[in-house]
Amino acid sequence: ILVAANSATNQTPTTDGSNLYYNASANIMYASDFAVTSDARFKKDVNTIIDPFYDIMRLTPITHKWNGLGGERDDGVVYDGFIAQDVASVNSSWANYNGDADRWSVTYNKIIPKTVACVQELRKENDDLLDRVARLEALVEGLVN
Repeated sequence: ILVAANSATNQTPTTDGSNLYYNASANIMYASDFAVTSDARFKKDVNTIIDPFYDIMRLTPITHKWNGLGGERDDGVVYDGFIAQDVASVNSSWANYNGDADRWSVTYNKIIPKTVACVQELRKENDDLLDRVARLEALVEGLVN
């Protein structure tokens, strides 16, 4: 259930306890948690992500402040994110253009799986390097003694 915020409190919880809020004056929707359907029963052609670094390394993380255009509040707060048009040039499924609103957006939840795959691959490489260093240290210790 989505409940619009009232003007006095600018936030109204849903009656079912899901804590989904929409503040129309600030054009912000937030919740205590977002769940995205990911049930294996609803998927087909499932494959492990290959070369997750290709797209991730072409993204340009930025910091920015909103300028007050497009409904975002010019609040002086520094935010982290991406430029949606740049993201679209890396992977078109990660960004959306809404022609009716003349607005680009980033679908961050589509970036997360490749990011996790990168972290997993880096962890494996790190573990392999730590094992190699330990073996080399043992070899050097044997030569010194």
